[in-house]
Amino acid sequence: MSEIIISGSVASTTTNGRKAFFQITSVAFSGGTTVAVSVDTTKIMGLPAKVTDPAYVMTAKFSAGTIDNTSGVVAGLGGGSTTYSTQAVTALTIATPGVFTVAYSPPSGTLVSFTGSVGSLTGVALNTTYWWTNASSTTGNISTTQANYLAGTKVTTGGSYVASALNLVPSSTSSPTTPDVRGTYAITGTPDGSKRLLLSMGLTAIQVGPNSTRAGLLGSDQA
Repeated sequence: MSEIIISGSVASTTTNGRKAFFQITSVAFSGGTTVAVSVDTTKIMGLPAKVTDPAYVMTAKFSAGTIDNTSGVVAGLGGGSTTYSTQAVTALTIATPGVFTVAYSPPSGTLVSFTGSVGSLTGVALNTTYWWTNASSTTGNISTTQANYLAGTKVTTGGSYVASALNLVPSSTSSPTTPDVRGTYAITGTPDGSKRLLLSMGLTAIQVGPNSTRAGLLGSDQA
């Protein structure tokens, strides 16, 4: 799998990725660097099965039975019945760039499309893939290509918009800009090579039931 990480523009800035790698075989840079750049590990661990809701991680113990904070759980790509559900675009600011208002803004990098009616709105097409940039918990912008998303080039909207005429449809398709498909857990302690992390996870019927599937257990393939 691969991940595109947008680094900080200030020297000594640390930028964490969102995917959990077992090994890293190569690192490439899109442009020149003015200081030395290092790639290191963090205290963010990949989960063995997909977590659609952080509540499915019931307990966490880190070394000698110490209870750790389960708030470090991040659901896998497409997880959550709200953030990744189809939602009405309740408002759209006609501007450069256009600002879309929904109930729950997906994470940046999520692939999205729109259904409904564009009316006299320009800059947005139905059933077309866009890259979402999270501006707040309820707002965001779109880009037409992955390159534009990474460059911060967002769609300009024109015309007029009727509230809730469009529906935002987030995708659970993995790409180099989307989060880990299974989910991750951030340890609050300090790993030292000898401490062990024990997570107690609840699995759903689609993961271990009679009609379970590989995708249900592990999520879509990591891109």
